[in-house]
Amino acid sequence: MDNALRYQLSIVASSFSKDLDEDDEGFNQCKEALSAAAALAPLTTFESQNNAIDGVLYQFGWLLSKPSNKQTVVQHGLELREIFMKLNADPGDVDTTKRLSDFFSSLKT
Repeated sequence: MDNALRYQLSIVASSFSKDLDEDDEGFNQCKEALSAAAALAPLTTFESQNNAIDGVLYQFGWLLSKPSNKQTVVQHGLELREIFMKLNADPGDVDTTKRLSDFFSSLKT
């Protein structure tokens, strides 16, 4: 399960290197991978190190599904790519998970 989570996080990270403003398929792929990562997270060994990861991923995915948030997410694509690359490298990283949580606190619910 650990490798499956990392794979999904890598898809999310690579999605943010695309022009998601023009690429609806890429944006949808990002949302799908994020949803899969959120579902996988509690089944991994990383959950014991970072028990917030599944909730943060789930909530970010939910906020990403709101059309009103798409532009903000697209504008911060490079920052989000960096966050997801760090989570891919170490899904147990509490500080990076908090950074993602802090980012989506600025989005519309």
